[in-house]
Amino acid sequence: GREGVMTFPSPEPSPDGKAVVVMDFRGYSFFNNPPMRASKATLSIFQNHYPERLHKFIVLNAPTIFYGFYKVISPFIDPVTKAKVQFVVGSDEQQRKVLDEHFDLTQLESSLGGGRFYEFSAEEYFSADPEFRSQ
Repeated sequence: GREGVMTFPSPEPSPDGKAVVVMDFRGYSFFNNPPMRASKATLSIFQNHYPERLHKFIVLNAPTIFYGFYKVISPFIDPVTKAKVQFVVGSDEQQRKVLDEHFDLTQLESSLGGGRFYEFSAEEYFSADPEFRSQ
C-alpha cells in the first residue's frame, strides 16, 4: 500500500537544508490509523523543534474527516507552519503535477507517480546506521 509518511530528498541537496514531507493517505482507514497523540506529537516535533527545517508539507488523498480535524486544530498551528501545509486533491495526474514542483519525478518513488522503484527494507536502513547496527 501507499499509506504512511514519506520524505524524499530533492535531486540536489537543498542549500538551506529544508525538507519537503509527503503524507499519503491512500489506503487509510479507521482500522489502520495512528493514534491521535501520534499525530499531535508529529505536529509538535515539526513546529517546536524544526520550525525552519520544513519547506512544505504535502498531504495526498486525505479523507474527508481529516479536513474536519485539520479545521479544528488549524487555529492552534503557527501561521508560518500552516502556510507550509498543502492539501492535494484530484487525480493522480494532478498530484504528480504538484509533486513535480518539488521533486525530480524520475527520482520519486513509483507509488507516488515517480519513476523510481523502491521497496523499503528496515533491516537495510538500520544496518547503515552504526547506532542501530549493534542492537
